[in-house]
Amino acid sequence: MKLRVVSANELRMTCYTQGSGESLVVLAHGFPDDAATFVPLMERLAAPELTLVAPYMRGYGPTSRAPDGRYFPADLGRDLLGVLDAFGAERAVLIGHDWGALAAYAAAGLAPERVRGIVALSVPPVPVLLANLKRAPHQLLRSWYMFLFQLGGLAELAMQAGDQALIDALWRAWSPGWRYPSPRLAKVKSTLARQGTTRAALQYYRALGVGGAIEPSRWRESYEVLTRPLTCPTLLLTGRRDRCIGHRMFHHPERAMAEGAPIQLRIIEGCGHFPQHEALDTVSAEIIELLRGLVR
Repeated sequence: MKLRVVSANELRMTCYTQGSGESLVVLAHGFPDDAATFVPLMERLAAPELTLVAPYMRGYGPTSRAPDGRYFPADLGRDLLGVLDAFGAERAVLIGHDWGALAAYAAAGLAPERVRGIVALSVPPVPVLLANLKRAPHQLLRSWYMFLFQLGGLAELAMQAGDQALIDALWRAWSPGWRYPSPRLAKVKSTLARQGTTRAALQYYRALGVGGAIEPSRWRESYEVLTRPLTCPTLLLTGRRDRCIGHRMFHHPERAMAEGAPIQLRIIEGCGHFPQHEALDTVSAEIIELLRGLVR
């Protein structure tokens, strides 16, 4: 496992890399998390034909902040496409957790010809989420933190208070009963403690709310990109015990797909919001099976 810094979409992105094969797989992390969340999975997926890359996302840790101050989902999708360019790949498989899943959907909406396949952990495609939300409005209660994060400086103070206790609270709430590894959480806190990272991470959420009101054209672009039918093979993995986005938000995933495009949904028993850690054996086996059909 190596760290490499690349130029992608006007950012300097620091990435974990594994292997040097001809087929690129990009793994995008979410919140509150960082790129190292995928190191165990990358070690499981390692194969001679693959190059595995897990970037610190826009604004996180050693990756540079957005030069234009924008953190809309379409910007995240362009970042992933920029990683493809940086590694000289025409196409790639995208694996995303949480916000990383939205980034993968956005990349596929922007340039479907460049996305060989998607594995999305813990966040369904936007058309699926919106359709299910109508029947399960209680999901909005689980998303209380998104409203807190609209408060700018106050939200930043809340994130930093008490040795970043809110991060502990979110991990406990989203994966009830899981004894998460304390070194993993310490690494996440270290990343978010780097100057400007907490503010950048909160900007992802503000782009969906306050930021969208300030720049409605950018919000509309992201909405349009995220609601375009997916044309590539897609695998959705979610935990039955996820208390961030409930598994019912994944019902009828075919709503997100173009005609004839395959999609699979796997609900993992006894698993919460972080399946790449809580169910590493299951997640790695599912992804390896998908890659067998996509990478030749």
